[in-house]
Amino acid sequence: MGLLNKVCPCVWVWRAWRRDPPVSGRADNSVKRVRQNVSVEFIVPESVVGYVIGRHGTSIRQVEEESGARVHFKDQQGSKDKVVVITGRPGCVASAKELIQASVDERLSSGKNQQTVTLTLPQRAVGKVIGRQGANIKSIQRESGAKVTMVTGGRNEAVRVCEVIGGPEEISRAVALIQEIVAAIDKPRPSRPTPPSHTQEGVSNIRDLELVISSDFIPVFVSSVDGHGGVWVQPIGLEDPVQLEGLVDEMTRYYGNTEDVYPGDVHVGDLFAASFDHDDKWYRVRVTCVSSGGVEVVYLDYGDYAAVNVRSLRPLRPEYCTLKAQAVRCLLDAIIPAGGVWSEGGLAALEDLTHSAAWRVVMAKVVTNTPTKIQLIDTSNNKDVDIAESLVSTGHAQWAKPHPPYPRSLRYHRDEQHPLLPITNQVVLNDQSDCSVAYVESPDLLFVIPIGYELLLSQLCARMNAVYDQSDDSISTLQRGDTVAAHLNTQWYRGHVISFNQSDCSALIRLVDYGVVVCLPSSQLKPLIDEFCEETVYSVPCALANIKPCGDGWSDEGRDSLRAVTNQGDWAVFSVKPTGCHSNTNGISIPTVVMQSPHKVGVSLNSDLVASGLAEEVKGRPPPEGREMCEGGEGVRQRNVRFRWSGAPQSVSVAGSFSDWTQLSLNQRGSGEFETAVDLPPGTHEYKYLVDGAWTHDSSQPTIDNDYGTLNNVLST
Repeated sequence: MGLLNKVCPCVWVWRAWRRDPPVSGRADNSVKRVRQNVSVEFIVPESVVGYVIGRHGTSIRQVEEESGARVHFKDQQGSKDKVVVITGRPGCVASAKELIQASVDERLSSGKNQQTVTLTLPQRAVGKVIGRQGANIKSIQRESGAKVTMVTGGRNEAVRVCEVIGGPEEISRAVALIQEIVAAIDKPRPSRPTPPSHTQEGVSNIRDLELVISSDFIPVFVSSVDGHGGVWVQPIGLEDPVQLEGLVDEMTRYYGNTEDVYPGDVHVGDLFAASFDHDDKWYRVRVTCVSSGGVEVVYLDYGDYAAVNVRSLRPLRPEYCTLKAQAVRCLLDAIIPAGGVWSEGGLAALEDLTHSAAWRVVMAKVVTNTPTKIQLIDTSNNKDVDIAESLVSTGHAQWAKPHPPYPRSLRYHRDEQHPLLPITNQVVLNDQSDCSVAYVESPDLLFVIPIGYELLLSQLCARMNAVYDQSDDSISTLQRGDTVAAHLNTQWYRGHVISFNQSDCSALIRLVDYGVVVCLPSSQLKPLIDEFCEETVYSVPCALANIKPCGDGWSDEGRDSLRAVTNQGDWAVFSVKPTGCHSNTNGISIPTVVMQSPHKVGVSLNSDLVASGLAEEVKGRPPPEGREMCEGGEGVRQRNVRFRWSGAPQSVSVAGSFSDWTQLSLNQRGSGEFETAVDLPPGTHEYKYLVDGAWTHDSSQPTIDNDYGTLNNVLST
């Protein structure tokens, strides 16, 4: 965890440079390696490795602190046990070995008295005991010393079994904490007047650090890794680290001598001061979840999540809000967790590879914003290590970006204009979106995919492969506008029929999620089932604004030039800003856009085409203000989504990432019919229904695994 080290980050860097020679240019080359080092290896049983390492490496870092030696673990071939490697001067190595051996002996001795106790919990209490991102169950394990796990079970079961493993005292403490949470669920809450504002008087919001998209790498510390694979980084050089240390010291002095408790209700998004269990210092936090059992907060300058008691929060003074939040939550670009959700082993590997909370420099390149995605390279060893590649090679992750569906043969009418058929359930562009160009038919018709939809596109392709590789369905005749599943380059894609040639049983198909037009025999086409028809189309057709070809029409050279500068199909990122709408040759209304590469600030793609002599600028109207509407009522900002539930329940609510998991009630429209409408911004949203007090998902809609071994519904807008 980022806060587990009490030492200033700059001191850690200095110590690392003392122990290892710095990379050229990073420190004074007069610093020399102490060469009188020895290395010792011995085996640690697999059952005690976690205890020896400690939560997020705290115990092993303490060993390094006390002994002065360096300690790391490696796999033992053919065994689950680990080999601990201790390196340093002889006296330091001996001290570290003694400390580790004492820790092993202590755990093995206590393990002889370990017991297992099972608790039966009502289904409604399971989510509260686990907490958001596992915060509550982690807190119970930390406070009690016992191991607490939920036995796998379905949402339809009335109860779930909880296992508690440990010594008698550890189990007793853990059971008491769990029972306290369960008892609080049914405890009546006194009514309170609604406060006039959720913000403490005089407290402004804390601004976030901004990471700029660039082709250059910047040095960062990784301060924390959260349960969803989020990597919290502290950029080096953007802010003075002494400011943060001074702020923490000042807050600790002030709040250590005051009992000023915030008197009002606590809401998601509120800012407070809170202490941290492991060092008793005070930090700035934001509330991320509120429940009857307490609240979950994130430590803004480090990225750590924790479950805390409301009574432990203190009002945040306005002068403590001026410094920007020092940690930025990022995702690793181009990868997704294997199996769709990060495993404990995958998160542990991510923490190890990024040197989480060890204050060792890694290099980061910002690839996209909203969300911030980065490439991380560890340059501390003789060979640079791409962290995403390491996670993929070890099986903890897989590449997220689907392979573009371009035919291996170029005989697919690439330079012709094809009709664009209307699509109703399509992604819309925000006022300014980061996108990749999937396909260029001409500057008047190109297809972009907003960044963030790669995962859903990969999942869609995988689901279609699973269905159609086993399907014996066939198509004998087609007509314009039919939707089909099309097989190309070993993958299945969704397509619209542009035309069908009865003589050779071939069809011209536009693959709707990419915009690509291909000519395929009917043997490579199958009927598209309803499940895939109803899912959102992920590509957006658009046209470059305020530009026209030099001459009568777009030349082949103009098309090829645009394909080259947009890196068609290579998932390069561009800033896309809608400026209006226009109708193409067959009457379909599409947005007109201005596109700009993040590496060429202030230079649009129009400028590249004009400079090459292939196009000329035309005077256009200024960008629209407010909500711009295209034909069919689709907005460029938000999409109105209706959530429905049918059956015979007494009450239904929906909660999702769009509401910070706050429950929104569905209104009863008829006998057993419930419905509500929510305006959602573009992006991917997870959600779940609360039906008569029990959490469940809609099995007829797309789903995704969550951190608790169950399913959430997922949609894209």
